Amino acid sequence: RSTLFPYTTLFRSQKGIDIFAQAISWMMKDEGNGVTGKVQLIMMGNGEKQHAETLRWGESSYPRRICGYVGFDPKVEHQMMAGCDLFVMPSRYEPCGLPQMYAQAYGTIPLVHACGGLVDSVKDISQGIDKATGFHIHNLGNDQMKGTLWKALELFHKDPDGFRSMWESLDLDPCLDPIHSSGLRKFLSKKDAVYEEVNKQSLSKHYIGLHNESTFKKTAKRSEERRVGKEC
Repeated sequence: RSTLFPYTTLFRSQKGIDIFAQAISWMMKDEGNGVTGKVQLIMMGNGEKQHAETLRWGESSYPRRICGYVGFDPKVEHQMMAGCDLFVMPSRYEPCGLPQMYAQAYGTIPLVHACGGLVDSVKDISQGIDKATGFHIHNLGNDQMKGTLWKALELFHKDPDGFRSMWESLDLDPCLDPIHSSGLRKFLSKKDAVYEEVNKQSLSKHYIGLHNESTFKKTAKRSEERRVGKEC
């Protein structure tokens, strides 16, 4: 079972893509620790040419495990977030930030640099697994990035009950699965502003409704969202 990451951003230094890129080979290499080597990555964005080349390098170096698209499609961005397990946002600075809130709305755990609006909108694992809604990357750098990735990946692979507990800390309300499967996906309350911005549209497009509550496995619809990477 692999962890699926989306990485969607403007390709410029402010967004920390260079820091994340340094960790890709480390994430992809299976060293028998049960954590690294069990990752798939979908990358989308546009901007500075040198950063766009990272996508092409990733695809050629790790075929069928990394999918890159130079460009941007907001519909695909939301499908990526809805169909993935963890979301990484290592911006060097971010006054507000919306993607980390979108990710939480979809029940996808964010890893964010502890700065600006990111630190304000994501509760770190240090607050307790029953309260945390994501992971903070402190003092952004290569080692700190790998350390936070390790914590998130280790929790996902070695402590599924703990990962579920964090997922439930998003405090979402139940919502009927759009394909009426046996699984129920949880949703943000309509009282939450993020619901108006994200989930109202998502419901109409059937982007969500994808977790099987009894087994904590992906439903058929969840698997369908995962094909985004395979079709790139």
